Order: sequence, then structure tokens, then C-alpha cells
Amino acid sequence: MTTTQGKRTTSLSHWTSLATTLNGMPVVACPLFFEQHLTAEAITRVGVGAFIDVRSPAGWTEQLRQAFASGDLRDRSQRFANRYETLTPAVLDSITQRIVR
Repeated sequence: MTTTQGKRTTSLSHWTSLATTLNGMPVVACPLFFEQHLTAEAITRVGVGAFIDVRSPAGWTEQLRQAFASGDLRDRSQRFANRYETLTPAVLDSITQRIVR
């Protein structure tokens, strides 16, 4: 995971996506592979990120504009992080291990 000017970019793996959302950061998901697509769908369903369809480059700008037009995405990400702030890294690792099995 890398950080640029306070924004994080991830590989869209389960662990980095979870770490990003638990820090209150919305995820902009641009999946290329099947498992990334599943993660992107889950992030969108929970409401802590936006799914950008990489197969339609012409629509990227509009999709991003809609995702960040209001503060809703950021607010939902912050509420998600607050809801789970008591989870320790050991508990998160245990949850992740159960998910990927």
C-alpha cells in the first residue's frame, strides 16, 4: 500500500482494502482480476467505496465525480471505521484468515 498526499492506493486485496476502510478512507476500486472484482462489489455494497468499471474508460471521470460529489462516501467510510475501531490487528488477521479459506 502506498500513500500519496494523504490518499492511499492499494492492490485491492482483501487485507489492504480492509485496512484502508478501517482507517476511514473510501476506496476507489478499479478491478482488473476476478478476486478484485469481488472485493470491489463488497466495498460498494457496504457503501465505503466506489466501483470504477475499467472496461469503460470514457466514463471514468463521471464515475469519479459522482463518487466524490458529496461527502457521503467519506462520511460512510468514517462511520464504518468508528464502528470497528476496537478491533485489534490480531482479531482482524483472524477474520481475514477465515474469509480467505
